[in-house]
Amino acid sequence: MPRTTIAITSKAEANVSCTQRCQKKTPPDCRHKPIRAAAFIGCILVIVALCGGAFGVYAGPDQGVTTANTIPPAPVPVDPQLTQATTGPSEVLVGAYLYFVRDIDTRANTFVGDFYLWFLWRGDRDPTKSFEIMNAVGAPTIKPIFTDDADVGKPEELPDGRLYQQFHIQGTFGCSMDFSTYPLDRHVLTIELEDTKSTVRDILYKVDEPSTTLHPDVKAQGWERHGFSGRALTVDYASTFGDPREQGTIQYAHVSFGLEIERPRPSAILEGLAPIVISMIIGLCALFLRPDEFGTRMAMYATIVMTYVFVNMDIASKVPDGAGTLLRKITVTGFIILAMLSLAGIRSFALAKQERFDEARRFDRICFGVALTAFFTACVTVIGLNY
Repeated sequence: MPRTTIAITSKAEANVSCTQRCQKKTPPDCRHKPIRAAAFIGCILVIVALCGGAFGVYAGPDQGVTTANTIPPAPVPVDPQLTQATTGPSEVLVGAYLYFVRDIDTRANTFVGDFYLWFLWRGDRDPTKSFEIMNAVGAPTIKPIFTDDADVGKPEELPDGRLYQQFHIQGTFGCSMDFSTYPLDRHVLTIELEDTKSTVRDILYKVDEPSTTLHPDVKAQGWERHGFSGRALTVDYASTFGDPREQGTIQYAHVSFGLEIERPRPSAILEGLAPIVISMIIGLCALFLRPDEFGTRMAMYATIVMTYVFVNMDIASKVPDGAGTLLRKITVTGFIILAMLSLAGIRSFALAKQERFDEARRFDRICFGVALTAFFTACVTVIGLNY
């Protein structure tokens, strides 16, 4: 017991002596406390300004993005000379009325849709007998509106001699979604229609633009909806599908109807980007702790790492595996900066153990500036490259 008491007393005296030495070194710095406080506040304002600039890159006017009532350009647009180069293809007017959309599954790239589809044409070639919904997942329900006594589809003949048929269609549809800008992403929910028998030599589609629209009460839960429109095009499959009667490739008439949706920006920023940015700000502020408080710094960094892990788990639940997203790129940048801060904390602690407190503080301030600049420069660069 006496030996233990002496050891404790010695340790207490050593702490007091260390504190006195620190106090002897720190009085000259006390005169600069107001300056340091002003510098700290200035750094926080710079962080806020950079955050606003990073988010403003996306929030600004869209460049090169389709308007609210259009869908992205088709890969193979209709050739304007096609009607002159071919001999008498039948022109079929196609329109759609979107009634509702639900169950938008971004991970599976599918959605459930309910819409009305109609055809207007002339002649004996009936396009309603050979159309197919190319992106249907499973067998959609297709119910003809105009039928005969046996409930079999029969088109109506209009006074001008054209034939008219309408269908009520329900089903699940797949579409290709691009998550490179997640969580600031936007997509087009498409319904792809194509004639499976007649080539462009026989049938050409034309969109009934004045009547193609969506129900006013259509809501895409969790998304902001924009316009619904259609685009006629031709599809070249670069194959004859084994038909010896065909020479070269076969082209088919195709119509793509699409509803443009966008993830709400406030929720996207608060749920996706804000945790990453705020965690990094906390990590940077750890550099203002005493150099010898190594354990506190490492505890803060460990908490930030767990935050990033949870953010990535949330990403994995919403996008397909392996999808390269904007948020993942920013998270990787954050992990790199945290690794740098951890190494800086070790160096600062080593200087403090050698009682080189002024040098340790200067080193921390330099690390703060470098890490702050590197993180927000990387964020702005990543966002800028995706828009």
